[in-house]
Amino acid sequence: MRAAAPSRKNLSASRGKTPVGGQVIAGRNAVCGISFSPPTIHANREVRAAIHFAERFESGKRRSHTFVIGAYLATLRLHIQDGTAMRSIKQGLTVLTLTLSGLFMMSFAVQAATSQSAAGTKKAVAAPVAKSPAKKARKATKRAYGNPEVKSSALLVVNEDDSSVLLSKNADVPVPIASITKLMTALVVLEAKQSLDEDLTVTKDDRSIDRGAASRLAIGTTLSRGDLMHLALMASENRAAHALGRNYPGGIDAFLVAMNDKARALGMTQAHFADPTGLSSENVASPADLSRLVIAASRNATIRSYSTDDEHAVSVGKYKVAFRNTNNLVRNKDWDIVVSKTGYTEAAGRCLVMKTLVNDRPVVIVLLNSFGKYTRVADAARIRRWIETGRHQSPVRAAMLTPPANTVLRSTEF
Repeated sequence: MRAAAPSRKNLSASRGKTPVGGQVIAGRNAVCGISFSPPTIHANREVRAAIHFAERFESGKRRSHTFVIGAYLATLRLHIQDGTAMRSIKQGLTVLTLTLSGLFMMSFAVQAATSQSAAGTKKAVAAPVAKSPAKKARKATKRAYGNPEVKSSALLVVNEDDSSVLLSKNADVPVPIASITKLMTALVVLEAKQSLDEDLTVTKDDRSIDRGAASRLAIGTTLSRGDLMHLALMASENRAAHALGRNYPGGIDAFLVAMNDKARALGMTQAHFADPTGLSSENVASPADLSRLVIAASRNATIRSYSTDDEHAVSVGKYKVAFRNTNNLVRNKDWDIVVSKTGYTEAAGRCLVMKTLVNDRPVVIVLLNSFGKYTRVADAARIRRWIETGRHQSPVRAAMLTPPANTVLRSTEF
């Protein structure tokens, strides 16, 4: 039975001051099992928080801790009845918080100790399983002759001497190829016998294809066709590649027809080209297609020289601008690279194709959609090391990973 609420004067006298905000809230009969005899409780932020906190715990899953909250609320009730300063309430709530934190930490520690004990018991009970000699031998053979852990989504490694496939992954799946396209761009221009000394000017048409992409060839820059091709192959300059296609006899449309005709002539059955730069995601080819393109490009001395050059400087306006190769491996003396091209777009990921000498043998490496900025280079290094150590000649390699029959390249197909 709730008693009549005392007057404001009596409440103020019991505390020595006017309640905060001059508000009064009715007390509750019980919180967490603790009965409250005072008919009213002064409206205060700490008290309201304590009551709300206790009710949540009482109705929630942590009922085992409600006795602690109830005990401290009982202490708070006594402070309120006696008119103790609100500082005591704050101190009580602080102690409550610390106590609950300790309880939670103790419960976690007990749970962790229990888990470790169970794990130890399991280990003690479980008897060690002896590996058979045959299983050990298979594992040792896999370590010695297994395939490299290549991260690229699609790849193909071919020994050009006999057109044999050393390693493949999604080799027949056409995917966007980004700036690998520029190998075909250079090949078509060179086979058209256009003069490399003729001066060409970069125009707004060349800028429109790479809006948002970085380029250091300003509109109005005039360079020789040879310089533009050099920058397109070495530094992957998009405006340079587009200017080459735009100045082809018949313009861009005729150039795209010539690119796709050349792809069919090389046996690139799944390749398609929609622009001379590779910025279009419609430029697609499979690793098997690109291996044919790399071999064809490596037979041209100009492409070999331009694609593997470390640095080339040209005049852009009043300044001399130096461009560097996008493939860092050409600057590594441990590599003997014959032809090289990198590529990157959001659709294609990071790509790398090249022909290099490994153990004095020409090897074509195609890596598409590599994960991470440096993964394509790391994949190439892993593949070269794998070939150098002779692990690709394992007697059991065919049983471990045999490429599909339709990925084997015949010499007559190139």
